[in-house]
Amino acid sequence: VLLSVAEWLVVGAMTVFFSTIGNFGTTIFASSCLWILGLFAGAINASFTQSTTNDVFIQFIRSIATFWNFDRFSIIHYSYNFELPGQAFLIGCIGYGAALILVLISMATITVKSRDMLS
Repeated sequence: VLLSVAEWLVVGAMTVFFSTIGNFGTTIFASSCLWILGLFAGAINASFTQSTTNDVFIQFIRSIATFWNFDRFSIIHYSYNFELPGQAFLIGCIGYGAALILVLISMATITVKSRDMLS
């Protein structure tokens, strides 16, 4: 349950960030697309074979897929194998989520601070 809460807090922070730079439609669209991309990032990263690792573009895509991986919040892998995640993994996931929230809320704060709120 803690991992699901962390994932939704990250999505909430992402939505707050996008709401500072766009309107309602842009916020919903961008947040939804990035959330879905984050859910499929693990599968995208795993789909590349070893023979494609020399391509610079593939390396770039793999690094983004490794960073923006919301699949790590999913408990499905553990319930399927009937094993519990370790404490180190849980702490790492919570730390990853907290770092993303901090970055997204900081960017939102900077964006709001630089905007002219009267216009």
